[in-house]
Amino acid sequence: MEPNWLDLQSRGFLVIHNFLTEAERELLLRDYESPRAVAGNSNYDLKLVGPEVCARFEPRLQSVTAAVHSATGIEADLTTAGLYFAIERGVNFAWHQDHESYFLFQEHYHYLNFYIPIIKPDPQRTNLCVVPFDSLRASVPEFYERLVGGGATRFAPDGGRMAVTEDESAMNYVLPVDFERLAVAPELVPGDLLLLRGDMIHRTQDTSTERVAVSFRRQSAKAIVRRDRFLGGGPAKRTIMWKNIRTYSRALQYFSQRKTNELTVGELNAFINNA
Repeated sequence: MEPNWLDLQSRGFLVIHNFLTEAERELLLRDYESPRAVAGNSNYDLKLVGPEVCARFEPRLQSVTAAVHSATGIEADLTTAGLYFAIERGVNFAWHQDHESYFLFQEHYHYLNFYIPIIKPDPQRTNLCVVPFDSLRASVPEFYERLVGGGATRFAPDGGRMAVTEDESAMNYVLPVDFERLAVAPELVPGDLLLLRGDMIHRTQDTSTERVAVSFRRQSAKAIVRRDRFLGGGPAKRTIMWKNIRTYSRALQYFSQRKTNELTVGELNAFINNA
């Protein structure tokens, strides 16, 4: 059955069961267990997907994103990352919208996260909890437009509400809703795909069981990145950038080299990854 791609517009996510074949899952497991160096980013303990493995999955990713674009207009035509997230490496994130992809590329609507567990013994535990955008719109319509397409945001429980910290703008405010009342946790087994928009509000469900997941990130190559916005923001943004200084210094180097305030995601991503 064809997935209902329109769920990405209305809810922000969808599930495709048995997305990976057993052979594909075994390939990813071998890659994860290989002695290759971890990502040089002290914000998290992540491991990168090997370039040959990324290339192996590129046709699958292209096929899905082409179908998504045809149905929804969401354009995510460039793979910008392949990462492994593992409980054994300290993954345990509270409610948030992703930070570094937003700092670097400044756009999260035309952005898809292919989240696929490859080790996960219990379908009911250690999933991702997400806040569907249709539920958010129904509960706090006055904040909906602010959150759609957003990122680099943290949310903390505050007596039945959520205290919001935007690390891109250094602004704080309160949402008059408890995310635990709206949240769902799609039950996944190894090989299932949880396809998320980049602006999805999510957290780790629990760390009570073992879990390793691969995450391929794709976004619009034509989206515009601005140097002045890149340099703005508050202290939390600067701390995160400092802990991944190679990536952000490469980006600044390219802005200076091109003598421009605007680059496309495609241009900037190519320069960063061709060190």
